[in-house]
Amino acid sequence: MQGRGWIFKKTLRYREGVFEVGESIAVICQPVREPVRDAVSTTAGYRDGPPTRLHVSGSVAHPIPAQRRSRHHPAGDVATRPQPSRPGGMVALMRRLLKALLMTLACIVGLFALMQVVPYGRTHSNPPVVKEPSWNSPRTRELAVRACFDCHSNETRWPWYANVAPFSWVVQYDIENARDVINFSEWNHPFPLAIYSSQSIIAGGMPTLKYRLAHPDADLNKEETHELARGLDATLTAPGVPAPPQGR
Repeated sequence: MQGRGWIFKKTLRYREGVFEVGESIAVICQPVREPVRDAVSTTAGYRDGPPTRLHVSGSVAHPIPAQRRSRHHPAGDVATRPQPSRPGGMVALMRRLLKALLMTLACIVGLFALMQVVPYGRTHSNPPVVKEPSWNSPRTRELAVRACFDCHSNETRWPWYANVAPFSWVVQYDIENARDVINFSEWNHPFPLAIYSSQSIIAGGMPTLKYRLAHPDADLNKEETHELARGLDATLTAPGVPAPPQGR
């Protein structure tokens, strides 16, 4: 079987089909008779003409791709085989992927730039120190400064990333909430949860993991952790020092 764009001389694999030599198949196409180039008619007559052949041009939904001339059919025969895929298709695919990647990066950069316009998290205010608790020892205060004061006091050391959104939003939110729970710089106000400070430190809830990762000096060892917990208990419940009220 031969046609424009098709020649079956061996096993052919096309799409999902596998065709063997000599196998009869049906092809959905648009066959057209066309004259054979350079062919001379061997008969004479009113209705006689040059030899013709069947031109298979495919269909609208399944067109036959561009072909090359077969080496098995010289002398102007146009029976050809399907061409292998060209590398141009891969280049076009890579260009589309690169374009999509660049557009995604542009959107991320634009969103990041818009975040910087939001003023929240840029005030970095440290109100004045009004009153601190009566520490049982300087060592307890030293450990509390390392592990607690950045969030639970008015002496916050604002890190560099506190100027870059959205990290500045997280830092500001955490410090505001921490000061509402316990603020060692405003001990003139009651903080009902202060009596549970040592329990949170022993359990590992304070300082938080993300704070310890960003501030290695706040990552106390086991001995320092227990020393701070005992010091806070002594500070908050020492004789002559009233425990924080149970209501604000």
